[in-house]
Amino acid sequence: MKTETAQIETTTPTVVPPSKEPKTATITLTANGVTLTLRAHRLREGAETFVTTTDANKKTERGMTENHPSFEVAKAHIAASAEKATKLGWVRKEAGRGFVAKPDAFSELPKVPKAKK
Repeated sequence: MKTETAQIETTTPTVVPPSKEPKTATITLTANGVTLTLRAHRLREGAETFVTTTDANKKTERGMTENHPSFEVAKAHIAASAEKATKLGWVRKEAGRGFVAKPDAFSELPKVPKAKK
C-alpha cells in the first residue's frame, strides 16, 4: 500500500491597516432651535460637501452639494462656509469636552470641627 502525502502551502493573510485619515469633517451651528450642519465626506477620488438643516420638529433638509478635488479643499470650503454662516447669525456650539475644576471652597486650612456630644 502506497500513501502519498500532499504538501500544503500556508500563507499568512495580508492585513491592510485601517486608514488613519478621517472620512468626514463636520461643523455644527445653531440659531433659534434650528441646527445647520456643514459636512465634508471623503470619496475614493476627491470629496463632497453638503449642508443639512434640522428644525425643532426634527425635519431635515439637505442642499448645497458640491464636489471637490481633495478632502483638504473640502474641509477648507466648509470652514469658509461656517465663517459666512456666523456672520449671518448662526452660532457655533462650544465643545463640552475637558475637565473644569470647581472653585476652591476655602483658601486656608480649615479649623477643627467641634466634636458632637
